[in-house]
Amino acid sequence: MAYGEIYAETLQEWLEQEDVHLIDVREDEEYQEACITGAHLHPLSHFAPDQLIESLPKDKQIDIHCKAGGRSAQACQILSAHAPDLEYYNLEGGILDWIATGHPVKSGKD
Repeated sequence: MAYGEIYAETLQEWLEQEDVHLIDVREDEEYQEACITGAHLHPLSHFAPDQLIESLPKDKQIDIHCKAGGRSAQACQILSAHAPDLEYYNLEGGILDWIATGHPVKSGKD
């Protein structure tokens, strides 16, 4: 499996276990409004998969998310094509679902 889908509850468990590296592929303006604590911004519009892959930790789950899940699914496909030996997880419903299920966000300006 190169990439799969996860839900907000799974991501919350991974965050509690400190077992996840978060990648937010929304645009800077969206990230500044609200982001998941610890997320690293890599907008899909400026995506550099080879550079990103080199920086990924090998000992953590890799969550990729966006607003609703579409752009992050694209990012997962791109990353899978460049490094099929790694596993990537798309947050189903994106940050909108994360917020709707009561999980916290912070300002990306912090």
